Amino acid sequence: MKPTLLLLFLTLSIFSHSQKYNLTGTVMDESNQIVEGVTCILNNVADSTKVKTVLSDSTGRFHFSGMESGNYMLTLRHMVYKTESSAISISNSDIETPPYILEPVNKQLKEIVVNGERPIVKAMDGKLIYDAPQLIQGKTVSNAFETLQNIPGIMGSGDEIQLAGSSEYAILLNGKKTSMSVSQLISLLKSMPASRVANVEIMYSAPPQYNVRGAAINVVLKEQSAQLPTLQGEGSAEYKQAFYEGFNLRGNLLYAKPSFNADLTVGINKARGWGKTRMYAVHESKDHVYDITQNNKHTSDYKDINMRLGLGYTFKNKDKISLAYTNELSESENTPSSHTIFLQDDIPYTDIRSQNHKAGNDYMHNLKTEYNSHKQFNIGVDYTYYHDPATDKYFDYLPDGNLQTAFKTETGQKINKALFYANHNIMVAKTWKINYGANFSMSNNNNKYDYYKDPDSNSLDSISDTKQKEYTGSVFAGISKSFNSKLSAQASVSANYFKASIDIMGAKKTLWDDFQPFANVNLTYMYSPMRILQFSFSSDIDYPPYWALSTDRFKINAYSQAVGNPELKFSKKYKSQLTFIANQKYIIGASYEYNPDRYIQLPYQSQNALENIFQMVNLDYSKQYSLFLVVPFKINKIWDSRTTLSLMRQEQKDDNFYDTPYKRGMNSFVISSSNTFNISSKPDIKFDLSGFYMHGAIQGIYDIKKMWDVNAGVKWTFMNRNAELMFKVEDIFKSRTANTVIDYMNQYNTMKIYANAPVFRLSFTYRFGNYKKPKVEGVDTSRFGR
Repeated sequence: MKPTLLLLFLTLSIFSHSQKYNLTGTVMDESNQIVEGVTCILNNVADSTKVKTVLSDSTGRFHFSGMESGNYMLTLRHMVYKTESSAISISNSDIETPPYILEPVNKQLKEIVVNGERPIVKAMDGKLIYDAPQLIQGKTVSNAFETLQNIPGIMGSGDEIQLAGSSEYAILLNGKKTSMSVSQLISLLKSMPASRVANVEIMYSAPPQYNVRGAAINVVLKEQSAQLPTLQGEGSAEYKQAFYEGFNLRGNLLYAKPSFNADLTVGINKARGWGKTRMYAVHESKDHVYDITQNNKHTSDYKDINMRLGLGYTFKNKDKISLAYTNELSESENTPSSHTIFLQDDIPYTDIRSQNHKAGNDYMHNLKTEYNSHKQFNIGVDYTYYHDPATDKYFDYLPDGNLQTAFKTETGQKINKALFYANHNIMVAKTWKINYGANFSMSNNNNKYDYYKDPDSNSLDSISDTKQKEYTGSVFAGISKSFNSKLSAQASVSANYFKASIDIMGAKKTLWDDFQPFANVNLTYMYSPMRILQFSFSSDIDYPPYWALSTDRFKINAYSQAVGNPELKFSKKYKSQLTFIANQKYIIGASYEYNPDRYIQLPYQSQNALENIFQMVNLDYSKQYSLFLVVPFKINKIWDSRTTLSLMRQEQKDDNFYDTPYKRGMNSFVISSSNTFNISSKPDIKFDLSGFYMHGAIQGIYDIKKMWDVNAGVKWTFMNRNAELMFKVEDIFKSRTANTVIDYMNQYNTMKIYANAPVFRLSFTYRFGNYKKPKVEGVDTSRFGR
């Protein structure tokens, strides 16, 4: 027994000695503002040898990894602050120190000027990490969404962004998936101050611990920490004028102390909308040729109130627990109208004026709790309730004013969804990192469609009730390793199970009962800090939104209607990308995407009736080849410019698109440029000029024509940088809208869209108490809504 006990003792001793731990902390000044670029030196107390040296990042955080148990001396040095030293003891666990408060060397010191240019991007763990505060410094940027529009490789304007080299991507907040709808996510990002964004990370192949696959944009927010109890906040107001006016108000409050924080965010939005389109179509049906001209207009009135209340507590062992409640309550009223003129074989056939009155409400409530262990383990539960009841009254009038068609529909989508997840990261030896985890979700969705022949009646004529149940489960495991100072790799695999069933008025069937494995790989080769090469590969799967799987029909106007498709299949995605970074700012990349069974919504002119049917369908496949280039340019503090060029080749094929099979391809390009000019330093006034041009694109049998825009703005920062006054003009030449053309086989349709522009924005923002907005995570509503 003795040799066995001795062997066991030696094994345990070796294992204990090989355990490695992390030491992290935050550096702040006397005003509780983060301090970046602090030199953090760690010495071993036993022999005074220097162990490691790191710099605090843009969030004020420093991090030492691979530390053994023992006693250390931590020294913090910065040119404008007094040096501070602190004894640190590491004993069989990770350590996170309380925030360090640095004292200025000379309180009378007014200004220190350091000439030089900081790198705007660095590569790490398969990510391109952009220094957001540096990129938006002096620009007319007020919120997190506008910050994204200023990141190299991200193009767009208005309420849209596009990632160069990727046709699709996910947006994450602090590494967490936000499964909100596009409009809700944009609203959330617009409610976040730009000053709250620390970094923006671009991942062309996101590891599975992020709960997404494929390309992702991760918005990293600055962390909250307070040595003493503090109350901070921000308030803003914006007035917008396009065809109609609109405004929004936002207020944020945060109370924080070392072990507890609470935050409250309230936003109010009110806006009126306007739109106009003109359509011309040639429709062949039943041995006749119809010429169809249609003028469409719509006005809308939208009101929205959103609120978030978050609570967080940190235990003595640095474990954290958080609870957040989020809601969004909206009310909308839309009045679309159209005038459709039909010619049959060049002879007047009919003339119909259509009018709608749509009124609806959206209710979204979300409750989320998460526990984060200091041992890199976290577990969470997320529950969402969503409901969007709506009423639509529809009327068709003949030229003599007689009513031809009238009806009323009452619709509603009601969703209950719960998500459970758990992840764990562990460090093995000094260069291997293992992460693994699992998630499970279940949802119930009920779509109601009630039809009334008489718009003023409460007597139902027909009903349609569709119920869907879904269950998803996923487990994953991944590894990452640094082979040397130049080469690092990350790879993972996941197993995913998805089951969905549908019940249409008592007729039940299984939509999917599917198991899919997926792989993810990232390789980074750093020849030098000035030359970095990165390769990524990812695979993914997409499921259609809830509404697209129904059998309901929605009349749009006298010619067009939207139809559900319960036969839709899920879509797979495969993508590879190669990116080269020179001088930590010039970027060139190439990518290839292949999406079998991709689903998109397309119109089809029926050959059996005078109807234009909009329906979501599956393609055989979609391919995209891309080559992109990002070039920044700067002249001292006078002119800061960035240009992005993206060359694309699109290919799409569908052999089962009604009686119109197609295989199409198109070459195109997109170029965008942003420029900031320093008008004055005192007072602090900056002028922005930006724009983009897209040569065109295809979507199924659609041709999307060229589009472009020019935007300008000026920002005045004053009151010790606590106040901002901004004025912007977007889409100055009313050119942002994309006109479309269908001219393929027996399908012909053109659409001209009139821009609701130019858009004038005037906003004022004031911060107090050194406001730093807390972490906010989105709510899973990506497949909600119609």
